[in-house]
Amino acid sequence: VGIGGLEFYGSDVLGALQGQLLYCRFNEGTVNAVQFAQDGSVQGETVVAAPCHTDVVTGPEGFVYFLDYAEGALHRIAR
Repeated sequence: VGIGGLEFYGSDVLGALQGQLLYCRFNEGTVNAVQFAQDGSVQGETVVAAPCHTDVVTGPEGFVYFLDYAEGALHRIAR
C-alpha cells in the first residue's frame, strides 16, 4: 500500500470522519479513511481526498491537512 502517514480522526468538526483512521496511500496519491466495526474489523474504506503522498494530520481547529510533495502543496479538508 505504501502508507505515507496515519491519523485517527478524533474531532467532531468533520463528523463523517470521526473515529476513522486516515492515511495517505503513497502509490495511489490519495487520502483514505478506514472505518472500523465494534469488534475491530474493517467495516469499509473510502477515498476522501487527493493528491497526498507524504503525511496527514488533524489541525488544532479540527480540519484535516495533508501534504503532496509532487506539487509542494499543503491541502486542507474542511466542511
